[in-house]
Amino acid sequence: MRHTSQLPTGLPNMAKETSLAQETSQTQETSQTQETSLTFDQDVLTDTDGASELLHIPAATLIKWRSTGENNIPYVKIGRQVKYRTKDLKSYVERHTVGAQNI
Repeated sequence: MRHTSQLPTGLPNMAKETSLAQETSQTQETSQTQETSLTFDQDVLTDTDGASELLHIPAATLIKWRSTGENNIPYVKIGRQVKYRTKDLKSYVERHTVGAQNI
């Protein structure tokens, strides 16, 4: 007959699970806060989703533009990841602004 040991049940294990759940929740909240606080004023790297949020265009459009060379927005390849500099995105917007006047 095979003997299996069982982990004791009770508060110590529940406390660990609760702690892990709280840590996961805090991590998700932190990443959501970082995503929503992305602006052109920062000089940081962002992924395709972050760039699409800043430019208010679908991520699929950026992927297409990278593939075809259309609109020529600079991007950085880090391994297989694609990143955009926020300053390059801001420059793109400024180049495509029509009728802007310096006041």
